[in-house]
Amino acid sequence: PIFKTKQAILFELYDQALRFAQDRISAVDDPDGDPERVLYRMVREHALLIMEEQRLYRLFFSEDSSLDKETYEAVLCRQTEYLKQVARRVEQLQEIGRIPTRVSPLVAVQTMLGAGSFTTKWFEASRREPVTSIADVIAEIVVGGLLNLPAESAAPAS
Repeated sequence: PIFKTKQAILFELYDQALRFAQDRISAVDDPDGDPERVLYRMVREHALLIMEEQRLYRLFFSEDSSLDKETYEAVLCRQTEYLKQVARRVEQLQEIGRIPTRVSPLVAVQTMLGAGSFTTKWFEASRREPVTSIADVIAEIVVGGLLNLPAESAAPAS
């Protein structure tokens, strides 16, 4: 396709990035499956995608200030739907007592997916370890950490 403006190019790139991400987590989402396993797979796939499509996601995380207001709002809406899809698994885990209810599902998801997203800052494709191994470690650390939170907050009272 021929693009007439920078906005048209950015829109296409953001649309592609969001489609890729949604397709990846939707492929592993199973509302009737074990929510721990599904959450792990979602976080893993997110991290894996970010590393596999590093150039696209570096742009995605750095150019949002260049989007016009309408495009930015559309992107934000789609990102929110993405987060909510993953947050539903956190809510399921809260319902069965695996995650404390004091934890905001959206904050948990933003934290977990942020670990995968941050690979745009440090991951280099020339690394020796395969991206699948790195994605496994990210998912194990962040999902495992969430699942092992104490029932009561360990934070000191203010």
